[in-house]
Amino acid sequence: IRAETLEVDNTKSAPYTSLNHIVEAILHYGTNSDQPSSSMYSSIAQSYNLNCTRTSNCTVLNCPFVNYNLNYNISQCLKLTDLQLLLPTPDNELPAKPNQTIFFNFGFFGDGSSSAINGRNFMLPSMPPQTQGVSTTGKCQVGPGVSCSTSSTNCRCTHIVDIAESNAYVEFVFSAVGVGSVGNGGAGHPVHLHGHSFHVVDIGYGTYNSTTGIVNGTNSDISCTSDERCSSPGWANGVDSSKDFNVTKYTIRKDTIIVPAGGYVRVWIVADNPGYWFLHCHIEPHQIEGMAVIINELPSKQNCPPLELTLKCNDFNWNVNSFNMTVQSPQPCSTVSAIEPFKIPTIVLGVICGILIILLIASWCICACFLKLKERG
Repeated sequence: IRAETLEVDNTKSAPYTSLNHIVEAILHYGTNSDQPSSSMYSSIAQSYNLNCTRTSNCTVLNCPFVNYNLNYNISQCLKLTDLQLLLPTPDNELPAKPNQTIFFNFGFFGDGSSSAINGRNFMLPSMPPQTQGVSTTGKCQVGPGVSCSTSSTNCRCTHIVDIAESNAYVEFVFSAVGVGSVGNGGAGHPVHLHGHSFHVVDIGYGTYNSTTGIVNGTNSDISCTSDERCSSPGWANGVDSSKDFNVTKYTIRKDTIIVPAGGYVRVWIVADNPGYWFLHCHIEPHQIEGMAVIINELPSKQNCPPLELTLKCNDFNWNVNSFNMTVQSPQPCSTVSAIEPFKIPTIVLGVICGILIILLIASWCICACFLKLKERG
């Protein structure tokens, strides 16, 4: 298997010359007793001079557009949706037609043209949501009619999207569209979802100039409306968003997929894993700048944290018996678990101060009574 980056010498005209940033690997099907050795494959160990020629065309997987310019001698581009699984998906993990669609647009629309999803720079919450819940302070405002303009001050926030109980099957649409998403400065994004693998059902590409070899326009299926940050992406007018896909046991499953610049990817999941799951771009500088979001899946079915954990800010020790009892006989979440850790010491200190004040008042009353009795005596 040979992988090559898309970096080219663009100081010359198309077809551009590759910078030869290449990695090679051996994919081996067999037993442990016949593992390949480097000597067995010495003939391809230094194949960086391999070129696609007119007489020996190449096939490329995961192209950033539908087809390459003919001058590159690449006869076929394979999308991930052209592949099939080697081992079938179990029936209980197959999604039916989704009853909820959620759009995530990856681009440089955050503060100062920084990395963002739906125009929002993700900020880590001040405490783990699994144990302390999510405070409304600092949480992104999302929903119909909520946008992030360039003048907004509330778009650097903790971005959380909910999946309700009624939505057993959910479609995510990952896109990279909007102003500046193609051409110089535009980029595709490797998107990774924690807690799930998803079925890839469709991939749409941006428009491609076959002469210059540059993606020069975004796919018209996705609309950003008039919002410069594309904070509320959706299907454009006239797009058949209800299109049904034939998801079978062999439909490709991934937990990471590259969203092409100017295009989009549609994936389906079975919402059966309650919890807070991280969705982010796997280019580390993009994630650090804020190209991430938390998926809050099935809130009412999430396990409550142990009460002891919510009352402590130091080391937490939990034995096997306590864990088994919690799993076998889950209890309603205590309201104490919603108390933020930094507020607990404040409450304790307040109680102590209250007791001290009561003692001081009582002491003053006793002293006053004693002095009056002394005067009378």
